Amino acid sequence: MSAVGRARTGRSQRMWVAALLGGSLLAGLCAAAPAAGAANRASARSAAGASGTQVWLRRYNGPGNGKDRALSLAVSPDGKRVFVTGRSRGSSLKADYATIAYDVTTGTRLWVSRYNGPGNGVDYATKVVVSPDGTRVYVTGSV
Repeated sequence: MSAVGRARTGRSQRMWVAALLGGSLLAGLCAAAPAAGAANRASARSAAGASGTQVWLRRYNGPGNGKDRALSLAVSPDGKRVFVTGRSRGSSLKADYATIAYDVTTGTRLWVSRYNGPGNGVDYATKVVVSPDGTRVYVTGSV
């Protein structure tokens, strides 16, 4: 499963991609030229993936060294950070929440937050959103 998001900054369009690749949580930025005219806006999303330039790519491998899967992503209101969340095998070898923040320009990982719910069972995050002022990140899923 993969998650795709889109952010517009100035006159350019950027497409964020998070996906499962080789057992690692993957996040990347693909930049594309702006769509010209209303007719091209509908195809801008697919064109960015097809003709855009990869700016950076990051993989996350949790402490359980297992399959980590991205399920949702969000871009900060100022367009400076991208947040990816999903499930990641923890040290108990069961899935936990994993949420990662990346710098848009460099792809530098800013922080990682993991959550292992009560009972040390299977937990997985399914959705991440950012508050309108960009000061908080909210994650929900199953515990």
